Amino acid sequence: MSQIPTIPEAALSISRLDLAAIQQGVPVSALEEFVHESGIDMKSLFDVVISSRTLKRRRQTQKPLNLNESDRLVWIAGTFVQAVQALGDTEKASHWLMGTSAHFEGRTPLSLLRTSVGNRAVKELLRRTDQGAVA
Repeated sequence: MSQIPTIPEAALSISRLDLAAIQQGVPVSALEEFVHESGIDMKSLFDVVISSRTLKRRRQTQKPLNLNESDRLVWIAGTFVQAVQALGDTEKASHWLMGTSAHFEGRTPLSLLRTSVGNRAVKELLRRTDQGAVA
């Protein structure tokens, strides 16, 4: 029997946020906790969730992520949870999300999470991986 992978609490919490929480904005501290626990570096999230400049401004003003940023972070956290489940651990999941993939024409799965279409493609590949195909 295979062991159930441990999923970081920040990823689980963010991936389970409801519409009201997303509309209010995810706190910057939740993003930072996700980065710390997931192994996905902040720099990798700058193009997908929030720019470094905007993040700096949000920290200074103590404002949460906006609606679109919060929504993308929820996508990423949910995809990360799915990757941990499919690949077996946090390190493999973060490495896979940040690494280039022949399945995505040399792009990283993380970079595709900017759009709903890219998100579906990444999640579908993870679903197939979990069922026995190789990512």
